[in-house]
Amino acid sequence: MKDKGNSKRKATITLLFFLMIVLTAVFTVRPTKCPVSCEILAVREEIAKTGRIVHAGGFLQTKEKTVRYTNSYDALVNMYEQGNRVCEIDIRETIDGALICAHGDETVLADGTGLPVDATEKDFLSVRLFESFQPMTVQMLTQFMHQHEDLLIITDIRGDNVEICRKLAQNYPELRQRFLIQIYHKEEYEPVNKMGFPYIIYTLYREEDSERNLWKLAHFVQRHELVGVTIQYDQFYSRKNQIAMNHCGVPFMFHTVDDASEITAMLRKPYVLGVYTDFTLIDS
Repeated sequence: MKDKGNSKRKATITLLFFLMIVLTAVFTVRPTKCPVSCEILAVREEIAKTGRIVHAGGFLQTKEKTVRYTNSYDALVNMYEQGNRVCEIDIRETIDGALICAHGDETVLADGTGLPVDATEKDFLSVRLFESFQPMTVQMLTQFMHQHEDLLIITDIRGDNVEICRKLAQNYPELRQRFLIQIYHKEEYEPVNKMGFPYIIYTLYREEDSERNLWKLAHFVQRHELVGVTIQYDQFYSRKNQIAMNHCGVPFMFHTVDDASEITAMLRKPYVLGVYTDFTLIDS
């Protein structure tokens, strides 16, 4: 009996020692560093200057209320004048094949318009978003980009991501290095990259749950050059995810965060590159 008790104690001590080694490795091993080009590092530095990515053009004020998701020309001008240089814009096609800057859903072409999804480009341009703001086509967006050469646009494409990226590449080849393309599935990386878009962000909100495992993600990001990975803001508060992000080898971004103290707390973490936010004021 005494030998059996000693054996159990030894087994317990061995198990505890093994767990200590594992935990020490998790918390002390230096994060993986994925090799990337100098150009990607430069883009990361641009985002990191403020750590803020203005979401869909950011907040705008009507006479009655504050609105977001306008993707409007007014929002683009406003966020730029407030000193922001990285903006996320929703892009989709109209029924007649025009590329426009709009959010919407399966029934509404663009938030704040009430237009049906089968509306044309002419229909879209004939209204005012939330009865106040100028709708914006991708052609208008690119003209603004030509006039403001320090502006970077992160795409959030509604519809066929690869095909709309192909249209962007064909119509605006000179801007491929200033469109940061969000991909939603791993298989989109190669075709988008081959179109000449060097700056790709892997965004997980449309992925299957199995593909959102951040430990599993490391295998992909260590073999593909990425500006970063974007996940939903609540994932930041998972201790398991924080450990994974610290060792993944690629910086992370979070959407959408409109609390100033929350943004500050997130940006303190070394693995956080930026935060998507509706605020346009840098000091808000």
